[in-house]
Amino acid sequence: MKIKIESIVITNAISSASGLAVAGNIIWMVGDDADYVTKSTIGQTDFRRIKLCENASEERLAKATKHDFEACTIGEIAGKQYLFVLGSGGLSPYRESMFALNIENTEQCYKRSLQHLYNAIRSSAGLKEKELNIEGAAVAGDKLVLFNRGKNFIVLLSWKKFSSFALHEDATDIPPFKIIMIELPMVNGFQIGFSGACTINENELLFTATLEETHDPIADGAIKGSYIGLLNLQGNDFAQVVSLTQMKNNDNHFVTDKLEAIEIIKIKGKNMSAIAVADNDDGSSKLYYLSICID
Repeated sequence: MKIKIESIVITNAISSASGLAVAGNIIWMVGDDADYVTKSTIGQTDFRRIKLCENASEERLAKATKHDFEACTIGEIAGKQYLFVLGSGGLSPYRESMFALNIENTEQCYKRSLQHLYNAIRSSAGLKEKELNIEGAAVAGDKLVLFNRGKNFIVLLSWKKFSSFALHEDATDIPPFKIIMIELPMVNGFQIGFSGACTINENELLFTATLEETHDPIADGAIKGSYIGLLNLQGNDFAQVVSLTQMKNNDNHFVTDKLEAIEIIKIKGKNMSAIAVADNDDGSSKLYYLSICID
């Protein structure tokens, strides 16, 4: 995989960007310590904040009580497109929130706790309470794919069943899911971990991953590398990383920003334009506009 940085934009419009999704020519971004989403036009700086609920704060939320939004994706329900924003699940109950925002009518927003679903995933994967860390989400065909960081695995769910569960607060039946463990390399005793994902097609997903010098599922560590990879998905039983490339800047030095998410803007054959976001942990965010060629 060949990656070229076309341009970089630094903005304070979204605090600690950690997820993004694209619909048409609009970029939607979420932050791990934000109570709102930010939208802008591709290639422009017309950022606008949209609160996820009436009493949402525009200040950075404290680490102990933040939603820790690390994953978002756009999915269709009854002909309408919704931005689904998911907490990481690492700390109950704060990080188990999910919001579904109608992107055509942003006054319509649903909130749901994913506590029961996250508990089931945690139990099935053999995780301790703080080890669940959902960092990416992507709708691929009729499936929703969630990416867990630390103990790297993906969770496959029926999009129809998940969205029905998510939009009905009184729904009690947890949608069935399948967990597939994914191997990513270890470097100097530290595990490369998923940080974001998007869909190329129903069988291929693009993902970001980072190498952090930490063994703690919640605490941050020094960033020693950011990667972009390709995951091949076949049905509900098989998934494999077929490409993983460490990102360099245009003077050939390795990027030390923590890439948190990626989305495709345009694709033609094996060539694509994409946008990735990095969390600067100082309240600002960095947007990378990229050209990617899959070998």
